[in-house]
Amino acid sequence: MYDPLTKKSKKVTGKILGSITEANGFLESAMRVLSKKAENPIDFSSIAVKEQGFSSFINLHFTDQLNKLKFFFADDWQQIVAIAYCRMVFHYRLRTCPSI
Repeated sequence: MYDPLTKKSKKVTGKILGSITEANGFLESAMRVLSKKAENPIDFSSIAVKEQGFSSFINLHFTDQLNKLKFFFADDWQQIVAIAYCRMVFHYRLRTCPSI
C-alpha cells in the first residue's frame, strides 16, 4: 500500500491464520484458537457448589455482623462477604483476590 505522505510503500499484514503443510493440511495458529475460545461464552450451568460448611458457619455465627453489613453497605455487602470468605478460606491476598 502506497503512503502519499512518506512517498513510500507500507507493508500491510493481517492476522496470522495459521500454516499449511502437506501432511496435516491447514493448522490454525495458537492465537486464532484462543480468540475463537474467547468469542464463545462460558456455560456456567454445569458448575456446582461443593462447599457448604464454612458458609453455613458464617451464616449461623455471624448474623449480627452480616446484618450490620446489609444495613451500612446495602449494595455491596455480598461482595464484602465474598472477599472476606476468599481471604479466610483460601488465604488470598487482597490484591490477588478475583474481582467480583
